[in-house]
Amino acid sequence: MPERELDVQAGGGRTIRTLALGPDDGTPVLWHHGNPGSRVPPVAADVLEDVGVRLITYDRPGGGRSTPSPGRVVADGGRDAQLIADAWGVHRLATAGISGGGAFALATAAALPGRVTAAAVLSGAAPSDAEGLDFTAGMTANNAGAAEEGAREVDRRAALAEMEPVRRAILDDPVAALRGFAEEFSHADRAALDRPDVRDPIAAGMAECLRVSGEGWLDDSLAFARPWGFDVAAIRVHVEIWHGREDTASPFAHARWLAGRVPGAELHELDGGHYAPLLVLPTILGRLAA
Repeated sequence: MPERELDVQAGGGRTIRTLALGPDDGTPVLWHHGNPGSRVPPVAADVLEDVGVRLITYDRPGGGRSTPSPGRVVADGGRDAQLIADAWGVHRLATAGISGGGAFALATAAALPGRVTAAAVLSGAAPSDAEGLDFTAGMTANNAGAAEEGAREVDRRAALAEMEPVRRAILDDPVAALRGFAEEFSHADRAALDRPDVRDPIAAGMAECLRVSGEGWLDDSLAFARPWGFDVAAIRVHVEIWHGREDTASPFAHARWLAGRVPGAELHELDGGHYAPLLVLPTILGRLAA
């Protein structure tokens, strides 16, 4: 089951780099990475073989080997998902996303209700304009600051220049950078990063996202701070929400908000923090395949 990569043409000269891993006859699942992240698969091929999943991953615009798309909103990810599914010849598929990728999993479910069989949101945040939610309550200082900064007018060139030292530090030692980010997280998250199967894909995905520039990281952050461009209450696909009670990156209140707004959503409360769903990822993928 070797990895296969495919460049998907998205119009206007834009390319989306995608990757597929797992058994050819497995249930297709489109995976949406966190931020910063990339097409690096979150699990090994033998895990996908065990659960019967053909995982399709991709670099969001501006990250890894995908062309930037400044000004994009989360809903645009649903349109890209359709292009990716078409390019791989997949008509019916499930979808899942972790952290910032959760919003794009919901965008995919909203955009493709006749094709998406089920969706999973792992440690995902609610929209920044979520009514009745104190968005930054219980959130780490860095994440809260990023949310507030993204809501303002941003000088793109200046923002990228400001991010450059952090980008270089991640490229120099992605594991050390990841551990540094996690210093603000719960003890459970720091412990989870002692597991190579959790730590290594995240670190490699961060580095691949930033290999050329910080544009993908920046544009994701700006997209999360804007209205998403679709209403989660209009989703008609079965959605499962997996979230750690000690999450300080996307506090648990966000999971409750999503579960209360997405019709029929099923909330799974987990021990642990932001990385808690990764510890049960084979179970989540197996449920999507079923």
